Amino acid sequence: MIKTPADYLNLFLIQGIVFSDDWVQSSIQALRHFGTPNSGIATYLKKYATFLIDFCIQDVSFKWFSSKVIAAASIEISWRIVGVFPHWNKEFENIFHLSYDEISDASTKMY
Repeated sequence: MIKTPADYLNLFLIQGIVFSDDWVQSSIQALRHFGTPNSGIATYLKKYATFLIDFCIQDVSFKWFSSKVIAAASIEISWRIVGVFPHWNKEFENIFHLSYDEISDASTKMY
């Protein structure tokens, strides 16, 4: 069965992409710990990642990237947009089975 970037995104979201030691940049204070996966941040991360995937599947320059790489890069870029730190961590490598080097070209092209 062929998996699309959206399929991988849903798989990654089920496993969780917000961790208790992540931080989000706030305009009120320099960094604010948001901690729980139930925060509104997770909703925004999903919306941005979905938008980025929709964009990528319409752009022929992304056809060389695997669906898994596009999904992982869309999550990494959505973290940048929302201001979550760190943008990439060991938990991601365990979930995605990809290193940052493997998604960096797609991330750079998206951002």
